[in-house]
Amino acid sequence: MTGNAEASARSSGARTAARKTIRLASVKTVQDGGLLPRLLASFQARTRRRVEVHIGEDVYEKARAGEADLVFSHLGHDDAQAFITEGLGQWPRTVLFNASALIVHESDPAGVAGLSDPVAAFGRIAAARAPFIRPASPGLGYLVDILWNAAGRPDKTGWYDDTGLSPEAAMRAAAQQRGYSLWGLTPFLVWQRNNQLPLRPVLYGDEMFHRIMVSVVVNPARFPNANVTGALALQQHLLLPATQALIQNHRQPGLDGPVFWPAGRDNASDLLPPPRV
Repeated sequence: MTGNAEASARSSGARTAARKTIRLASVKTVQDGGLLPRLLASFQARTRRRVEVHIGEDVYEKARAGEADLVFSHLGHDDAQAFITEGLGQWPRTVLFNASALIVHESDPAGVAGLSDPVAAFGRIAAARAPFIRPASPGLGYLVDILWNAAGRPDKTGWYDDTGLSPEAAMRAAAQQRGYSLWGLTPFLVWQRNNQLPLRPVLYGDEMFHRIMVSVVVNPARFPNANVTGALALQQHLLLPATQALIQNHRQPGLDGPVFWPAGRDNASDLLPPPRV
């Protein structure tokens, strides 16, 4: 083989290897929660396909730049709707839910830790006039507003702090004031490992606190060099009953129940993987 032919063969082989690699862009929560490595390990063991992962909030920017084959994000990600409606991505598949949590001081002055209903818990906090710090996050603030309305719109005077604290600052305030707040379960657990404040998450298993996450395969008509075949294979793997069971059974140290919940069943029936014997 001539030098030119050898170089051409090497170049062709490199292109083939690159095409076999699946480029996944994912938001942080599934990585920080320890779930994503398990999902990818099961996929790679089953298919022998290689996955290259980018973690961040800029997942749709990566996809727009042609640097991702599959995006894994919340359905409510700020950039998801435009990416799909502009025809850059295929119809999203629901994969799982992650959760927010009511964050409780270990003294629990309103006695809510044993309750199973977030609305009842919020009502009890209001009745006890125990400090509640609303975090300055649009999504979390929206959830707090639902709780406040559902609890009968109690007077906020003297216990409800809406001064615009970041979630991290809200945690410190809740610890200092022996009160309550709201935050995403996974970011709280990551933050708490480094801060060790007298706080703990409760009620994260309630559906009101769940937020759906989806996979979006890029549109091959708009991204002809994307590894769409590989992306579809990974997406299908995420919806397999065995993978959905892995999501349900995943645990975080110190917590008894699930921290992510399967959402594959929320897709149309004809999009679900066929039964496997």
